[in-house]
Amino acid sequence: EGEDYFLVTPAEKWKIQVEDVPFLIVKADFFSGESSFIQFVTNVGDVFTLDREHPLHMVENGFKEVIPYVLVRNNLEARVSRPVYYDLVSKAEERVDQAAKYVYISSAGESFDLGEIPE
Repeated sequence: EGEDYFLVTPAEKWKIQVEDVPFLIVKADFFSGESSFIQFVTNVGDVFTLDREHPLHMVENGFKEVIPYVLVRNNLEARVSRPVYYDLVSKAEERVDQAAKYVYISSAGESFDLGEIPE
């Protein structure tokens, strides 16, 4: 609800403190063929496809590091774990845009930037 997080059971609702985001992406499966897509699994078992409804975006954390996040459901995000991020980078493609090089990943007909490649 808003900026707050709650743990909800059938009998109770507790406000909880979340340090970053409530979920972590722990696995990525890559499917290729007529419709290529990436399927993510969170630390609590949510399974979903990286697509327009579940976009990936990069956020700078203040230490000149860029962290990948994905929208899971109901405005709740997951941070992409380091091993999964490395899997994404290994499958990424390059593009050049106005003299800068970027890497991106494609899934379900959408492209998601992973960041700029330093020269």
